Amino acid sequence: KEDLDAEFPQIPVWLERIDGHAGWGNTAALIAKGVFIPSSGDVVGGHIVRDEQGDATGIFTDNAMNLITKHIPVPTKKEKIKALKLALSSAAMNGITAVQNPGID
Repeated sequence: KEDLDAEFPQIPVWLERIDGHAGWGNTAALIAKGVFIPSSGDVVGGHIVRDEQGDATGIFTDNAMNLITKHIPVPTKKEKIKALKLALSSAAMNGITAVQNPGID
């Protein structure tokens, strides 16, 4: 989470691995309104990666991801289209001429 905190100290950030089995959040995401991270242990069917002191590192797998994701609003169709246009523009500016989506929503 420290890498994300350095770039986004105030804005909650949550990134998910492409296969959907792991996510990575910054401190702002872990302390956002309504989020509760158990001080020890794991979630049934998931894992909270912790440091030597037992604090969550920001990495969550499988069912533990729900501790964060259930608080993230679902983007509207308009927001998704805007994000897609920005991503395609950025890809084109960097010489990427083709992208594909292997069936991921």
